[in-house]
Amino acid sequence: MDEIDVIRELRPADEAPSADSVRKAEQLLLQAIEESRRDLPRKRSHRSPKSRRLAAGLLVAAVLAVAFLVISSLLPMSSGGQKHGLNPVAMANPVAMAETAAASRPSAALGDGNYWYSETNGTQMQTFVGAGGISWTILVPYSSERWVALDGSGREIKTTSEPSFATPEDEEAWRGAGSIPLPTPGRNVHDFRPGGLSVPDYSDLPEDQEALSPLIESRKLEGGPPGDAETLAIIGDLLIEPTVQPSVRASLYAIAGDLSGAEVVSATTDSLGRAASAIRMASAGTETTILFDPRTSNLLETVKTTHGIRSDTVFVVQGVVSALGEPLSGVPSP
Repeated sequence: MDEIDVIRELRPADEAPSADSVRKAEQLLLQAIEESRRDLPRKRSHRSPKSRRLAAGLLVAAVLAVAFLVISSLLPMSSGGQKHGLNPVAMANPVAMAETAAASRPSAALGDGNYWYSETNGTQMQTFVGAGGISWTILVPYSSERWVALDGSGREIKTTSEPSFATPEDEEAWRGAGSIPLPTPGRNVHDFRPGGLSVPDYSDLPEDQEALSPLIESRKLEGGPPGDAETLAIIGDLLIEPTVQPSVRASLYAIAGDLSGAEVVSATTDSLGRAASAIRMASAGTETTILFDPRTSNLLETVKTTHGIRSDTVFVVQGVVSALGEPLSGVPSP
């Protein structure tokens, strides 16, 4: 099957591609491939094998991404604005596409006088320990807006809803401990002085996977229990940090995709209904899933299921704003 056969299969059965569309697809695809070949290094590379594989993977992903755009432009639109028969995140390896997109994005312009803004929502898992060591876990739905400056000052607005018990056994344990009052739903606004919020400086993390991966696996960058499910969770945390450089974000996606036993899902949706790809990893009683847009490398959601109890964080929007309290509606995550 060549690229023209792909176009025919993607079109509705009753619509054949025109001769002009076919010629245009052939010309643009061949031009993209030839330009990519010219970008290959002419001299022997002294990079590590993993680095060379990453470079090759990025090149292939770039060509496939161009192919997707060409084919997509030739397909008719449905009334809802979606291409018939086309799932954009299934056109190529989504992890490689995310690596390419991450590496090409500019660094977050967070500096003195502005703030890193993030809007999230999801479900938090909270565990309490009462008298006699009796413990119980509740799930708390929440939404949050946060502004953080480089000096750690800022503001957080957090709204919580009615909590629920993770399992019937948790409710029974809570009653056995005396039915201690549960967190009250509501909206809370907290302003923080310098140093009140954490802004880790990850600007000097190594981009080489062989140097970066051990820092994550040894829990030197972020603490946590052993196991690749937790490693994937830490990678998700790093992907939303504003000080992580684009080349490092690309390596983070590569490391996530290379985890032994990781499941890559090309096409799914997050909790907001946004089209996504996913990487899923299970170990030591925990399953972690990160959902992302491979075309932009945006991290959309992280989901953690521990012994059957699910919690999640949805990243609605993130970016730099110039004033405390200023929203950033409609701007995609980095």
